[in-house]
Amino acid sequence: MIKRIVKILQDVIRISEKKGTGGVQPHNAILKGEMFDRVIVRYMVKNKQSYQGLLKLDRSVVVKLFTSATVWEFKKEVSSMLGLSPKYIKLTMPNKDVIKDNQHGMTLQELQLKNGDILTAEKLSIVENIVEAPLVDVQKGCLVPRAVEIFTEWYDIYKNEETGLMDAAHVAKFIAGATKQECDGNDNRVQGILSKYDNDKDGNLNLQEFLDFYYQSSSGSTLKAVHSNLKNHNVRLDLKRMSEIVEDVSFAEHEMPRHTLSSNQE
Repeated sequence: MIKRIVKILQDVIRISEKKGTGGVQPHNAILKGEMFDRVIVRYMVKNKQSYQGLLKLDRSVVVKLFTSATVWEFKKEVSSMLGLSPKYIKLTMPNKDVIKDNQHGMTLQELQLKNGDILTAEKLSIVENIVEAPLVDVQKGCLVPRAVEIFTEWYDIYKNEETGLMDAAHVAKFIAGATKQECDGNDNRVQGILSKYDNDKDGNLNLQEFLDFYYQSSSGSTLKAVHSNLKNHNVRLDLKRMSEIVEDVSFAEHEMPRHTLSSNQE
């Protein structure tokens, strides 16, 4: 009977912690334990140039955490480094086991994670009921302020740091990042953008020319491609960053069964 009650309590705790741990630490996480300073996570994305839906390496990140950290803390750290929130990420252990939501309350030591382990991260495609935000103010004939903010951030990411402009090589980097396809300075897409939007013909795109490109792209038949660019930069169609999205259901610390069991014996 006692074993059955313990099993029920464990199940309740696991269910409540699927959306996070509410900041509640398990008892065996009180001591910091060993420091993991080289847990490697390889971020894999779909290869747009593969007809078989294969994955390719986008980038790798190195995570530093103590063995006493919970799986939820680890998942939040990794997703933050990748510009996502935990609900959009799938983590796979070196042994190919997928980390499940009901393991969020476990510590990295319980997960048997080791320093030097290489995990795989993938972005989940989740069907969400969101309202698509407009990119263009039709009446004013310009991009909406939120779209300007997003595209300006992209310009700052891909521009040449020395000149503050986008030359052919940096336009190619932008296209590669926005489409997840290989691209170099001699690509026809690069030359097409420069020939159409480089108004002063200096071989570069300034910020206004880059915004003009997105205004035109968002106003016509290429809107679907712009939506794809947003997705590849982890921005939803409601123009919210995926890193800013919190779970629909979350629990405060005092609501967690683990907290109740430890603070109130009755």
